[in-house]
Formats: sequence, C-alpha cells, structure tokens
Amino acid sequence: MTSSPVVLTKRCQACLEEKLLEAFHVSRVNRLGRKTICKECISRRIASRDYADVPPPQTKRCGSCGELKSGQEFNRHRRQSDGLSSQCRSCQRAQHRKYYQRHKPEVLAKTDQWRESNPDKGYEYRNRHRARRAGVIGEFTAEEWRELKRRFKYRCVRCGAFEGSIWAPALSPDHVVPLSRGGANTIENIQPLCPPCNRWKRDKSIDFRNRRPYMEKVWMRPPNGKGDPREVEAKPEVIVPLLVQGWSQCEPPRLSREAIEEEVTPDVRSADAGNPDLLR
Repeated sequence: MTSSPVVLTKRCQACLEEKLLEAFHVSRVNRLGRKTICKECISRRIASRDYADVPPPQTKRCGSCGELKSGQEFNRHRRQSDGLSSQCRSCQRAQHRKYYQRHKPEVLAKTDQWRESNPDKGYEYRNRHRARRAGVIGEFTAEEWRELKRRFKYRCVRCGAFEGSIWAPALSPDHVVPLSRGGANTIENIQPLCPPCNRWKRDKSIDFRNRRPYMEKVWMRPPNGKGDPREVEAKPEVIVPLLVQGWSQCEPPRLSREAIEEEVTPDVRSADAGNPDLLR
C-alpha cells in the first residue's frame, strides 16, 4: 500500500492564510527554509510604497561600483526610501548592455510582442520623454489617445486618411502648439494626424480639429486594381474587413465634364455662389 506524498504548507504572518511552500520566498534562517510572509503580500507592500515626492539626497553610494556620487547621477525610483535607484546610471547601463548581449533574441521577441499588444503605449512614452527634455508640463496616456482617435473616427484631421490605409498605417499624435514653442503635453493639445501630414506640419502651430468638416464616407479600391473603386461608410466595422481583404483607401475617381455639369446646380454655376472647386 503506497502512501500519498506529504504536502508542506505554511501560514503567512500578514494575510494569515495557509499556503504552499512555493508561495513563499526562500530563506536560510526561517522555519522550513521559507520567509514568514508570502510572495503576494510582499509584492502588495512594495507596490504600496511611493517615495516620488521625497527630496533626493545630495550624494549617494552606488550599490554596484561602491563609489560615492552625486544624487543627479541616479535615476528616480519611487519604491526606494530615498527616492533614488540603488545603482548609478553608468552601472545600470552596463548591466543592461550585458543582459541584452546574453539574451538578445529573447529581448527582441519580447519587445516585438509588447509593441504588438500595446501599439499606442510607444507614443505615450516617447512624448513624455520629449516633454521632459523640453521642460514642459503635462502628459497623456495611451487610453486618452485611443479615445481621441475614436472621437475623430480614426481619421487624420487634416487630410481625412483612415487609420490602416496606405497613407496612414497608424495615426500619430501631433501637438497643436509644438513642445518647442512651449505647448503642453496634454491631450487637450493633441490632434491625430497621419505621418505625412505630421511631417508637413513640423513645428508650426496649426489646429485642424475644427477647421475641416468631417467626411462620413471614404473611397476604397480593390486589391491589384481588380474592379472599380467604391464609396463606403467611414466606420471601423466597414473599413477593417475591406483592409483585411486587401482593399486600400484611394482618392475619389475623377468625374467627366458631363458628370460635373449634372451634379453642379444652377445656383453654384452662377458667379460667387458655392465652392468654385466643384467646377474644376
């Protein structure tokens, strides 16, 4: 008759729950070779620490090289009691380089997976870094950026290109008042532009959000030129399936002179009436 294996457990001194030994960190001095507090409670305690508002010390000794350095040579760390990281920037960079060289394929694969899962987080981090270097205030989150794109129906506010089309594979956040001119890095100062329009605007202060009437439809052309372009509603549930099938956004087809004459009403033909671009 075989006896069942013994399952060792331990009671956490913080949450008072009986848990398996695997739920505790290894310790050489505690009973059963495990710490008295479980991993979950330790993580919760660390996450509750916030020393971001603590004034950093003038000097600090690096935990790696052992040198006494100025506090400005350490990165901020809100979980440390003094508000600074335990390693100086030079030691951190050296450690990161060594880790990257040893685990380069894994790091690249993990980075690509993160970018695919968080396509808008990169804009948040890059703009936050640019704002800090420019010395301006404010920041916006990836959730606010997605909500702004949804409010403008995933269209470039200057040219009307739909996100995912050949002109705008991904919309980019543009500062209405550039950071170089003192503009804030807040969502109120952000407008969605396609990459070509964003490059054209550069450091000019132009607000396209209220200048252009929104287009409710867009022209799409079939893959490999098989078939004629057609006008569809500019909604994600209509556009996305077409993009998956290989369709792409295109310009409206040019009308013949006879078609233009049929569409233009007599009051537009008269002088100083309507939009003269309709007659071109």
